[in-house]
Amino acid sequence: MQACPKTCWRQGIIIALAVVVGALATGCAPAPWVSGGPRVGVDRDGTTARPGIDIEALEQRIHQLANHERVKRGLTPLAWNPVVHQVARRHSRDMARRHYFAHLSPEGHDLAYRYSQQGFVCQIQVGSAVYMGSENIYETSLYEARDYVGEVVTRTYWKDLETIAQTIVKGWMSSPTHRRNLLEPSWQTHGIGVAISGDDRVYATQDFC
Repeated sequence: MQACPKTCWRQGIIIALAVVVGALATGCAPAPWVSGGPRVGVDRDGTTARPGIDIEALEQRIHQLANHERVKRGLTPLAWNPVVHQVARRHSRDMARRHYFAHLSPEGHDLAYRYSQQGFVCQIQVGSAVYMGSENIYETSLYEARDYVGEVVTRTYWKDLETIAQTIVKGWMSSPTHRRNLLEPSWQTHGIGVAISGDDRVYATQDFC
């Protein structure tokens, strides 16, 4: 994970995974910081609290924005798959709880394993290949920036729901690997899962089938 100085703009981190029979491809690239949304100051006495983010609403907004990218390119929108959604959300929660960022869990469990644990099978025939699923993940911060005096946070500039959703989708679209996943014509459904850690990190997972 990229180190960040004491006062800085936070950038998202993204990784894409595509699973095809006989082939495994991964990619990672930094995502640009995307401006937008209100800047809410939080004084050191804590009178203004960390914002409450409606996770389900955020997941649905990412779903809408991802499909907007597909539709404006003449692609079929992806249906919301409740089982795949649960797979994605559990992976994001696990990353947030155990503070890692990867397609593989600390035990080495991958997307195929997570699908199997939910009794879900993805098999899409594309020519001679069978697509078994794909995954994009993204990590960013709940805040835009923080001001410090020494080691003390004096002000935090929080992001709103719309800013977070747009940051994630624009981040995926800015990376060739993630863009290919999101715009793959063969995918029919997907699920979005988001979790926010206690240290203000936002984890998003997008799983496809």
